[in-house]
Amino acid sequence: LCCMNLPPDICYLPENVFVVGITPGPSLPDVITISHILRPLVDILITHWNGTIIQTYLHPEGTPIRVAVLPFITDLQAIRKIMGFLSQKANLFCSWCLCPNSDKECLE
Repeated sequence: LCCMNLPPDICYLPENVFVVGITPGPSLPDVITISHILRPLVDILITHWNGTIIQTYLHPEGTPIRVAVLPFITDLQAIRKIMGFLSQKANLFCSWCLCPNSDKECLE
């Protein structure tokens, strides 16, 4: 994760990046594994979705914040798993048009 409030030239420096999880090898993780890796992060972040007050150096009395996870860019295979589009056998196999598997014969 990167703090997008930082200037672009320092946003992606190693000291400003937090690694959420590393998927175990040697093969690709399945959807269950990805869910288990992301669950602790989601549990923490969801508590801040509606906003919370945190103390900072400039605001010792506290300042309101709201936390959201932004979509990220990855390879097609990884994003399909994260978004729930598993394969051509899944109900919604297409991550571009949201075409259900039952309508794949009617494509124009």
